Amino acid sequence: MKNLVIIVLILAIGWLLFSRPTSLSTIVTEVDTFYKVDTFKTVKKGKDIPYKVLDSIFLIDEVHDTSYIIKDYAEVKAYSDTIYKDSNRFVINDTITRNKIHSRGFEAYLTEKTIIRNNYIFTKEKGALYLGGFSSYDSRGGKIGIGAGIHYQTPKKSIFSLQYSSNVTSLGYYKKIF
Repeated sequence: MKNLVIIVLILAIGWLLFSRPTSLSTIVTEVDTFYKVDTFKTVKKGKDIPYKVLDSIFLIDEVHDTSYIIKDYAEVKAYSDTIYKDSNRFVINDTITRNKIHSRGFEAYLTEKTIIRNNYIFTKEKGALYLGGFSSYDSRGGKIGIGAGIHYQTPKKSIFSLQYSSNVTSLGYYKKIF
């Protein structure tokens, strides 16, 4: 009987010491993309905009009446131009009357992309093995004995216990209450 208990103890110790878990940690990568949108607007009056006359073209073969020329000269015309660059948009608005730039507006819709990469490492709990010795006293026979014991704590914090001494063999299971 004693030899059987010793063999069981040796096998249990060997199994607990030499069995390795395959993976104790897991790496999780999370990628978040945030967009920050800004809008800038500026307006300039025509007298603040510098200009230069590059060329004057005279068309002789077209015939226009005076009322058309005066109407065209007095009209307020708005011109708008949009430029796209990646996810950004630039808008230029010009107002022209009487052959002069009356006002100019500029709007910039800027989108800034921020990418955040987070790595999380999750570690799994592993069991713990305790090996120790103890002394025992048999109150019925008055014998004092010495022995050895092994305790295994599972990852869920339950404890299995196997103890052997010269006068008592015990097997136990313990669970954490609080």
